[in-house]
Amino acid sequence: MQAQRLIRYLITIQKLKFQIRGPLNKLCLSQDSVLDRLVIAIIKKTNRRDIIALTVDEVKNLLRNKKVNNQNHRQISSCLQTQLKSNKVIIKTGAQVKKLAKQLVPKLTIKELVGTIACKGLVRGKVRIIPLSDNPSYYLRQFKKGEILVSETTGPELMPAIRKASAIVTDEGGLMSHAALISREFKIPCIVGTKLATKMLKNGNFIEVNANNGIVKILKSK
Repeated sequence: MQAQRLIRYLITIQKLKFQIRGPLNKLCLSQDSVLDRLVIAIIKKTNRRDIIALTVDEVKNLLRNKKVNNQNHRQISSCLQTQLKSNKVIIKTGAQVKKLAKQLVPKLTIKELVGTIACKGLVRGKVRIIPLSDNPSYYLRQFKKGEILVSETTGPELMPAIRKASAIVTDEGGLMSHAALISREFKIPCIVGTKLATKMLKNGNFIEVNANNGIVKILKSK
């Protein structure tokens, strides 16, 4: 009885996730989205072209006419670090993220990745990584038919690439994730939850996605 309740809760949460994700994508990722218009308005007001590389606090200071150094050189990468004792969330960017990543991710030389089988099949092809981005159109334009889509996770915004992909490999997700559901719908071999695919694989690597046994093999490095 308790197990059935848990299953119903999981299904409900999954439905809510997809119901919310659609409007959020339209709000933040679609053309002429609210986020795009907000960024354009801030650029016009401040005459700064490095807005998307600034933190929220830096944008606030800029709008308050405080001095903020140009950050065009900053790598647009970020992460959240939680401090459990104080219940605080710290945002780190650029070089801080690289330093933290080196500490957390060891230098691995493995040739295989293991994940959860979402849709069976066996495919060999070249890797094309699409990172999480507030503007995925740049990466979508680079994606070629038959390439293997590798990403941390997928969403409706990556559908142009998914339709051309010969296989999908993700860092995150389970059998109810977007990548798993859409791969089964389109019958694309898919392995999810590999943890390190975007870290271990590089664009142009020739790999084998064996979604019959949940293993991704690097056959030839670029």
